[in-house]
Amino acid sequence: MGLPSSLKLPFGATLAQVYDTTSGELLILGEPGAGKTTQLLLLARELIERALLDPDHPIPVIFSLASWTSKKGPLVDWLIDELNEKYQVPLRLARSWVEQDRILPLLDGLDEVFVGHRSACIVAINSYRQKHGLLPMVVCCRTSDYNEMSVKLVLGDAVLLESLSSEQINTYLEHQGGAATSLHAALQHDQGLVEMVATPLMLSIIAQAYADLSLDDVLHASTLEDRRHIVFDRYVERVLARNSKKYSPERVITGLSWLAHQMREKNQSEFYVEQLQPDWQEEKYRIRYRSTVSRCVFGLQAIMTYLFIGCLRGPHVRTLGFPFVGNHDILGWMSLALGGIFQGTASLEVMWAVISPVAFLVYRQKLPPQRLFRGIWQALRYGLVAFVLIVSISALLFHFAAPAGGSDGILQGVSLALQTSFIVFFLVHFFGFIHEEGYRNAIHRKEKGSKKARRPFFQSTVVSSFIVGILAASAFVIMYTAQGESLEQAVEYGIIMLLTEGFVVFWVMRFSDGVEFFHAEERIIPVEVVSWSWSTLRTGLRENARNALAVGSFYALWGILFLGCMSALFHGWVYGLRYGFVYGIIIGMISGLALFMTAMIKDLWSSEVMPADAHTSPNVGMRLSARNGLRAAFLFGPCAGIGSGLACALAFGLVGQLATWPVLSAAFTVVFTLYFAYAFFFGFGGNVVLEHYILRWYLWRSKVVPFTIVQFLDDATQHILLRKIGGGYIFVHRLLLEYFADLDRNDASSQHS
Repeated sequence: MGLPSSLKLPFGATLAQVYDTTSGELLILGEPGAGKTTQLLLLARELIERALLDPDHPIPVIFSLASWTSKKGPLVDWLIDELNEKYQVPLRLARSWVEQDRILPLLDGLDEVFVGHRSACIVAINSYRQKHGLLPMVVCCRTSDYNEMSVKLVLGDAVLLESLSSEQINTYLEHQGGAATSLHAALQHDQGLVEMVATPLMLSIIAQAYADLSLDDVLHASTLEDRRHIVFDRYVERVLARNSKKYSPERVITGLSWLAHQMREKNQSEFYVEQLQPDWQEEKYRIRYRSTVSRCVFGLQAIMTYLFIGCLRGPHVRTLGFPFVGNHDILGWMSLALGGIFQGTASLEVMWAVISPVAFLVYRQKLPPQRLFRGIWQALRYGLVAFVLIVSISALLFHFAAPAGGSDGILQGVSLALQTSFIVFFLVHFFGFIHEEGYRNAIHRKEKGSKKARRPFFQSTVVSSFIVGILAASAFVIMYTAQGESLEQAVEYGIIMLLTEGFVVFWVMRFSDGVEFFHAEERIIPVEVVSWSWSTLRTGLRENARNALAVGSFYALWGILFLGCMSALFHGWVYGLRYGFVYGIIIGMISGLALFMTAMIKDLWSSEVMPADAHTSPNVGMRLSARNGLRAAFLFGPCAGIGSGLACALAFGLVGQLATWPVLSAAFTVVFTLYFAYAFFFGFGGNVVLEHYILRWYLWRSKVVPFTIVQFLDDATQHILLRKIGGGYIFVHRLLLEYFADLDRNDASSQHS
């Protein structure tokens, strides 16, 4: 080592002198604003003068290491590309310079390299120096970042740019003359301000902020907080004077005031975009946010369900529809089905409608089978109400729509009402089964017992039910007419499906807007780190199988009973029970399979949030959540689809004795694979991403921060209001956070007044 690490350089020593002492191997360390880049530029100017006088001296060139992340690879290739792209040196000449050691690299911003790639970057630098005979090189990096790096640079020595001493600060202010009198007076009474001006950058900026203030202005402020407020007013005004092309000064101040207030209220010193939570909103937007999330989740569910139902139609159709094209006798003896309009593949609508909600099992923890018996009477009551409502509307609708009026329309209405009442019964009971009794969020606890509070909640529930119903009906009509069927008939069925879906969603939305059915708590928890536990999987195997058998048997029994009775009304008890037995087995097996797979996956797959310092780039938590959701979809979706296809093969082939069971099994394998892939994506990360971006949309609507919050924070960082630390942001000083937080509080209080 040319310089002992404990050596303190004499006052007035230049970096060029240190460079000469260390034989050109130097690491420059310092905190943000300490002057690392400035010192590097001064060194470059000195070395350029030497190169002009000495033809054999290598050419000093400053390179920003921030761009190495996007290219990586050997440092030689990166240096050649940078010379060509940044300095317009022809590639052939650039390669010649680098390979012949004609370039003296001055590398700035090692701390700006992507955190996950810093070790590889250091390895590339060390390898380059070893291959090029330990060529002179200078590297700049923040002290705190370099100390955290596991791999170190092979350089002769390092120089640390320390904070400015009080003597240096006073000397600088004296050179500024009368313009710095007010700042000098403020520093005598404010230790926090002294800490802020401890780096050349901050001293220069704050000195400019005070340049317009007279000594009387400073002394007139009666308290320390008032003096700080004055200087920060000027400071923010100065740094925002360099107009941002994206955001106005008012927009920046509003956003940072809101952010500072939230950080202080939550006792946070660092902010990570993926850690935004619903309780960062005003209460009125929080209620709307929750309703919007529910509408999106249940709306997507409805679209998926009714797109497939649109393919399942009765015997008097022009085409059979996906996925049974070309097989008009696909169901054999089961084509009579439930009777009325539910013959042919249309009978599969009932089975699909009651099976589709099992996707919500992926959002829940293990469910004990004892819950199966709660809510049966409530489900029966809802089913009866649905029957009366649907039979009244559909019988009238089909009676006048029937070609000859007569009783056919009434018969169709009765069959549709029976089907709908069974679906409503099953869905109400199913959601009651997975409903968590203890879950209530704070907003609904406040609403309890208040008529004024319940009123908007009721209105929101009605609107949500209508929106989801419209989405379901629209998906059905689009798919139904796309296969050549008449629009008039599609709309008739669509109206009934709107009522059916809306009726069920209205019941579900009573519980915290339905959020609790796909979210365990009112927090957004990213799925960032996934781990596997095969031992836990083996331990819970027997219990999970027992619970799945109980649940599957329960729903199989209800399926046999309801569907058998419905079919028996039209075709007799022998046919009806046989028909109900086939579909009851399918419903029971797939319900049990979904519960079993979900419980097993919960045992096997666990997720957690990374430590804050492991976030290497802004909003990385959402990207990881989306990636893990896709992993779950591709891993578990096909497994559930194949299992469901085997259940259909067993029911249609072994029990139903249908010769076409391979076609039915293959078709349902495809459909269930797509459906469960969608469910696992949302259950294991996708819902987090959806909620996060809906939250950001509402924050934008409430005019606190832009939707593109990462770009906004980066812009504030360029204006020296924030500082980037890995994937997070902090204010450049705690005093600045307090200043912005007080702005937010004062503005809010003035608006309230």
